[in-house]
Amino acid sequence: MSTLFNDEHPIKRLQEAETLFTSGRFAEAAYRFRPLRHDRLVGSSARLRLAYVALISGNHHRAERQLRHLPREPESLKMSAALYRRSGQLATAASCVRALGSDLMSHALHRLSKAPLTIDAPETFRCPLAKLEPLPLLSVDVDGHETLFLLDTGSQEVVLDEELVRKLQLWQSAPQNALYAGGRSAALRYSQVGRLKLGEAIFHNLPVQVQPLCATFKRMFDDVRVEGILGTSLLSHFFTEADFAAGELRLSRPENAPRKSSHRFWLADAFLPLVRAGVNRQTTLPMLLDTGQQGFAAALSVDAARAAGLPIADLPLTGEGGGGSVTVLPTRVQLLQVAGTEVEEPPAVCMPRFGLEYRFGFRVGGMIGYEAMRGRCLSLDFRRMRLNIGEP
Repeated sequence: MSTLFNDEHPIKRLQEAETLFTSGRFAEAAYRFRPLRHDRLVGSSARLRLAYVALISGNHHRAERQLRHLPREPESLKMSAALYRRSGQLATAASCVRALGSDLMSHALHRLSKAPLTIDAPETFRCPLAKLEPLPLLSVDVDGHETLFLLDTGSQEVVLDEELVRKLQLWQSAPQNALYAGGRSAALRYSQVGRLKLGEAIFHNLPVQVQPLCATFKRMFDDVRVEGILGTSLLSHFFTEADFAAGELRLSRPENAPRKSSHRFWLADAFLPLVRAGVNRQTTLPMLLDTGQQGFAAALSVDAARAAGLPIADLPLTGEGGGGSVTVLPTRVQLLQVAGTEVEEPPAVCMPRFGLEYRFGFRVGGMIGYEAMRGRCLSLDFRRMRLNIGEP
């Protein structure tokens, strides 16, 4: 490339910006892409990336403006579908998904759009966590059925166990294939709950995913029955504080979020929160923030672990993750830095198969698990795209 173009050539500048983007340095990449958006040679590529940076940064108005000027091609349609899912415009998201050739997903979204979600909630309310070990659980009422849900920021959606869905006689979509973080794929369906009560809040016509959860949860929680997952799509309607020291989830209207100093996070796909972390005082790639993963504070891809110079033990271990059991390899981290919090000698593993590593067009280095947040307070401000992990 250097022999064909000098440093000021648009293609060379686009390549440099692309390198920043794929390494997760989104703000720097956007600064480099911006002057190129009107260039006749690379303008379309630059605008596509600017739309993507705006989307994952939570700037939905800017993302929508950029997408209006782009042709309806696969990349722009994927972004548009994620954008409209976040804003609850499910019928419009369905048309984007249909244009991508996913008729099953399109049909599910269109069916869900017929009865829009409504929320009755006070300005602020608290939900006690029923358990903190090995993972945080809270009590939820689903159409009059009282049960326990896992509080899981690594899940985009609210998820119900398929046995509960059959018991409640809820409508289900046709099965679709989904890829999970551990590299496994599994079938999921969509459904809709007429009334879900969480603390003092009531969610009417709540879209949910349907998965076979109980077998996995039975291995994780041998003394209680867990029948659902509380994911980030629901939390995104509020300023969220998961206080793992006080044992409660506090939710309030987004406009009531305190404007204190905090750290940036991003949303991949529709609702997957990513945060940059430091391993042994080295900055790594963005990592998925996942309160639903037990046993580790950091789970890195094998390539990310090797790049950080970490030792990797050839001793495969099996744990539980999305889609079922996951194979990991032990590693050793001296210091984990995430959102202003330092965890010394955290339990850490690496994953031979990490399904999200290259899924989004930029590299995700791994996952930050529950052990990094145990005894701390996690706050998520979805309006400003800021988070804290620290003392409550």
